Amino acid sequence: MIEHEDDITVSAQQALEDYLADMFSASDAHDNPPDSPEPERHEELLPPVVEVQDVPPPEEETLVQVEEAKESGKADFFTPGPDFGRPVWAESDFQALLFSVAGLKMAVPLVSLGSIHPLVENLSHLVGCARWLIGLMPVNRHYIRVVDTALWVMPDRYRDENRNNYKYTIRLAESDWGLACDNVAQAITLAPEQVRWRSERSRRPWLAGTIIEHLCALVDADMLRYQLNQTQQPR
Repeated sequence: MIEHEDDITVSAQQALEDYLADMFSASDAHDNPPDSPEPERHEELLPPVVEVQDVPPPEEETLVQVEEAKESGKADFFTPGPDFGRPVWAESDFQALLFSVAGLKMAVPLVSLGSIHPLVENLSHLVGCARWLIGLMPVNRHYIRVVDTALWVMPDRYRDENRNNYKYTIRLAESDWGLACDNVAQAITLAPEQVRWRSERSRRPWLAGTIIEHLCALVDADMLRYQLNQTQQPR
């Protein structure tokens, strides 16, 4: 019986890894960031079923943890090195915030977070902007650009109704970028060994690795900010 359960666990891990590796893509064919290859098609591969339960608004404890992590966060200046490997913030145990996007669970390190905000209904829209940019949202006398996260990370699986489920915006550090998400769950503490790190990121550079225990993707927020900033550069 134990051996059978182990087989199921291994199969689930492999399914998740295959899904994240083959189905996620940085953006669609029309809105790829510079130097991003066109997403490959793997229509024959079905994603694993991952239950994402509705959760109440973030608890005060989670918000406090995010605020504390901001003190050790990085500025919005980042240049990727020649080798990705394990991020600096993952050299020892680190905390990450779990959130959901279109039925997928994702996580972002707390040191890379700026704040969490309820998503306002009427955002200021920009003429001629990329489809994955929902609009501008006022935050503390500033505006942040809200990203349609589902469209950015998995355009092949995107449905227009996905955008209707967004309830929160997760601001990336002190940048003017925010990730739209359906729900925000709890903050968790992870050891580096709990993550299957990616050593090769020619595709999906923002995907640092997978957290098998929580069946979710770990976001490299520094790289994601860099990619988003690159989309705003003149071509």
